[in-house]
Amino acid sequence: MGKGAKFLWVAAILALASFRAFASSAPEAITLSLKQAVNLALEHHPDVRQAELSLQLAELELEAARARSTFPSFSLQVAPPELSVQGLSSSIQGIFGMALSLPWGTRTNLSADLKLAWDSKTGGWAIPGWGLSYSQQ
Repeated sequence: MGKGAKFLWVAAILALASFRAFASSAPEAITLSLKQAVNLALEHHPDVRQAELSLQLAELELEAARARSTFPSFSLQVAPPELSVQGLSSSIQGIFGMALSLPWGTRTNLSADLKLAWDSKTGGWAIPGWGLSYSQQ
């Protein structure tokens, strides 16, 4: 056997050994049914993931809207007597308010306020104003 033939045999053995090493490190093939392949593709597709996240966001916004419609908010503002050139006024004024988000959408509100004034000279209450508002966006 000549030098060229020995070289070819050595090259063939090395090529075969490296092919076996490469083949053993390659991942094994997985057999999937058509349904499994479609489900796997849908699970990893970015548009499907985005749609799932959009649905979760909409559900959370709906849950927040329902929570807002369940619990009204109240407010109370009190103003001290006014100071003017004539001196200190004898009345104390306050505003009591309430707001409620209604369950007819995520941005529907009903609010009311009542203005009260106490006159220390007369010792009586007065209602200088009230308000009721409805808004839907």
